Order: sequence, then structure tokens, then C-alpha cells
Amino acid sequence: MKIYTTVEPVPSRVRGVVRLLAVDKKGRLQREALMLLQPASLRDKDSDPAIALKTIEAAIEMGAIHATLQDGEKLLRLSEEASELSDAETFDAAWPAVIARLVLRPEIHGQPNAFARLCAWFMSQHAMGMPEDHGGYKARMLAHGLSIEEFGLQNDARLDMVIYWVKHVGLLWQTQKEKCKGMIPDATVYVERHLNELLPRSFWAIHRMPEPGGCRECGSKSRLRSTE
Repeated sequence: MKIYTTVEPVPSRVRGVVRLLAVDKKGRLQREALMLLQPASLRDKDSDPAIALKTIEAAIEMGAIHATLQDGEKLLRLSEEASELSDAETFDAAWPAVIARLVLRPEIHGQPNAFARLCAWFMSQHAMGMPEDHGGYKARMLAHGLSIEEFGLQNDARLDMVIYWVKHVGLLWQTQKEKCKGMIPDATVYVERHLNELLPRSFWAIHRMPEPGGCRECGSKSRLRSTE
């Protein structure tokens, strides 16, 4: 997926692109979106809006936005798959579940989703035995039968992008600032975000308890209690 095979579409940029189109019900021409997302003052000497363009391409590939031609120009709109993001007031609350659903689909345009497979690999690792550098991750993957070339991870920056996105969807958290260090594979945040899909709302209620040692992403601890 383009979310990790290029270094431009980090989660915050993709979120910005989607939010721009979410508030514009009629859509926006790509050239207009490029000017807003990456104005001339933020472009290189060749006036190439590569950062914004590659971020838009990644958002199209994952299915968050849809592109059509209008009078010979590309028109961008929020996709049907991301329609839950169309309300500006609930965008922030809806974003985590929607983006996870899009990037973790088994297939992207009829091809196996390499990013989803990498997420599955992270989830199979022991929480207290993760590698501490790029070489260690690649060696572990090779030992487990993954092809670095097939997944396009020869470049260390691509592995960094994978980690950014695995953290963003709630399947990984980090205890240190240095790249690749202190990674903990843990699906707690992901599961918490999707409890309404996993369990009937009439049966379970979530009670947050802001206790020390709780969720490192939200600063709280959750407890499930039956409402029956």
C-alpha cells in the first residue's frame, strides 16, 4: 500500500486530506486541494506539490476518497466507504474506526493487502521480545518466512511508515522516542475502539477508570460490565 511504500502519507497528512474533503460536500478539484494542502511557500524549487499529491493518492488507494473526472480535471470527494466522516462534529470520534477498517481490508483493488499482513505479523510477536532496530526487524521477518522484497521493506524509511500506521490503528504502542525502540504489540486500543462492532451495545457497557497503568494511548483503564 502507498501508505508505507512512500514516505509522504503519514497518518496526520492523510487525516488532513480526508477532513478537507469531508467538510466539502460537493467535492473539490485536485488542483485546488493541492494549493490548500501544500501552498507554494511549502513546495520545493520546482514547485512540485509531491507531499500533498502522494498523500491524496494514498487516500484514494485505501478508499477514503474517490476521484472522478470533471471537465478534464480530477474531482475529489469523500468516498461512500468513509461516509461516516462527513459530519464535522463527529469526525474526530469516527476517524479511528473508519481508517482502521479501510487500511486493514484483506484486499486492495483485488490484490492482497500487504499492510494488513504486516499488522498480523506484529500481532504474532511476543510483547516483551521485540527487535530494537531496523535490521533486527528485517532479520526477524526473514526468519518467520516473510520476504523483505515482496513487502517492499528494503528501505528503512518504509519500515518506519509501517510502524507509524500500525500505531495509528491501535495495534502497537511505544515506550521510547527512538525509531524502532520500545515497541509493544498490543491490540487493546484497537479492540476498545471497535467494541460497538464486536459486542452488542445492549449487553456491554464500558466504564473508564483513570487509574495509573491504564491505556497508554488514552490515559485511562477500561472495564467491561454486563448490563443484563
